[in-house]
Amino acid sequence: MRLFTFSLLLLVVSAGSAYAQSSADSVTGKLITTSADTLYGSILLGDQYDHSWQVRFRESGANDYQTYGPDEVHMYDKDGSFRYFSVEGDFEDYGLRTVFIREDIGGELTLYSTMVSREEAAFFVGTRDGRLIYLQSGFYIDQLRSIFSGCNEFLRGGERVSRRYRLTHEGMYSVFTSYYECADSEAQWNVEPRGVHRTTKFGVIAGASYSKANQSSPISIFRNVDYGYTLDYLAGVFLDIRLRNTGLFVRPELNYMYISSEVTDFDASRNVEKFARAEVHMISIEAPFRKEFEYSNTLPYFGGGASVGYIIDENVTLTETFSGGTVANQNEVRLHTYFTPGFNLKAGMRFEELFGDSDLFTEIRYRYAFTDDRSSSALNGIRAFNLMVGITF
Repeated sequence: MRLFTFSLLLLVVSAGSAYAQSSADSVTGKLITTSADTLYGSILLGDQYDHSWQVRFRESGANDYQTYGPDEVHMYDKDGSFRYFSVEGDFEDYGLRTVFIREDIGGELTLYSTMVSREEAAFFVGTRDGRLIYLQSGFYIDQLRSIFSGCNEFLRGGERVSRRYRLTHEGMYSVFTSYYECADSEAQWNVEPRGVHRTTKFGVIAGASYSKANQSSPISIFRNVDYGYTLDYLAGVFLDIRLRNTGLFVRPELNYMYISSEVTDFDASRNVEKFARAEVHMISIEAPFRKEFEYSNTLPYFGGGASVGYIIDENVTLTETFSGGTVANQNEVRLHTYFTPGFNLKAGMRFEELFGDSDLFTEIRYRYAFTDDRSSSALNGIRAFNLMVGITF
């Protein structure tokens, strides 16, 4: 068991106002000694490692700075923002130490940090009932699950969770952000929230499309026939938005799709083979929702949503060829442009923060868009099966 002694003067810190003016290398501050004296003056600035082991303080009216250690001071604060408290305990790999811990995030649960060496930080959580819990490497995820009882579903997922919420300043800031979002409670950030998991990310997506576009063809012999599928492509950009406290994501997309279809017919009376190719260039705006599930180190998901497209170019090319291969006739008919509603269904896998802060998506999607059905043909419409890869930045 690791024993920590935490200054009880945390409960009686007052918001004193008799601070001196700041200078380039110091800030106004206050210090409470172990003898319960409250001193006002200025604090010489250093990095977090320096402030974890000592404070250089000059009382108002004094000429020189004095150095105080954590065994002499219960707490001090810098410029009314950062607060440091003395704590004594048995640190992993470092033994019994007395250090200053900094209040990084305040609220119903409080995150404290200290630098036990120039390279290694240690973290503590102050609980609602006044306990101070030291987070131990190898066990801190289990400790946080217990501390975040009732709001800890985001900590389930094994290695993926440990990779996302590392025992670093960035990882701890991120885990506390997730907790306070889940608890729908306000937190006071005393530090810049570096590494906080973003709720919105920009991304690009591209892939192959096995698709067909049936038309109300102006060419009578091909009117209301079922075109065949062809291999096409699509590409686009998107925003991936996590909806807080819902477990859902929405991904507004702007996609460009090239879709083609082909159909062949043989006119025995003329000994002519007729070949028609329909081509569609479409811009599509979509906003599909998805629900993710935890599985090993990946996040499988399913979802779907509505879409609206704009056909920017649509044409049908008819080619008549004699049995010997000679082209008898070729016509191209360019159709009108129009908006087309539709929907999509999808399933895929998200690899979270695979490259730094970037996520990788792989996805299979079925989409349908209603074409301008002037002949009331049930065959009209754009159908596509997409295999896509996306990445966020």
